Amino acid sequence: WPVTAIKVKKGVLHLKSMSSMAGIDLIAIGDTDAGRHAWREIETKAHYKYKKLAFPDNNGANCLFINGVVLHPPKEEYPKSFEVWETLNCPRIALPNSELAKADGSLTCNSIRIHV
Repeated sequence: WPVTAIKVKKGVLHLKSMSSMAGIDLIAIGDTDAGRHAWREIETKAHYKYKKLAFPDNNGANCLFINGVVLHPPKEEYPKSFEVWETLNCPRIALPNSELAKADGSLTCNSIRIHV
């Protein structure tokens, strides 16, 4: 699998703090200064071309794409980002994460993905 290094702006913990795979070739990413910087890096350096789904905040873009289903934050936690999730035409599950978010944790922090 090709791997591409993407620079992350200071103040952001890591790339998945502001972006996640939301489909086969779709990246959910925060429409923030750090997110826009990372997207430019992805566009210019990545081996593959991706589509972008932009969110008003970084945490609202955090999701898990598992077997064709997107697990994403609920409306109660990120109302403006939830509006973006509603535009996605695939099975979705809104999954609360408010307790872990208090410690800067996101949905991707709760998962171990195993590919077989």
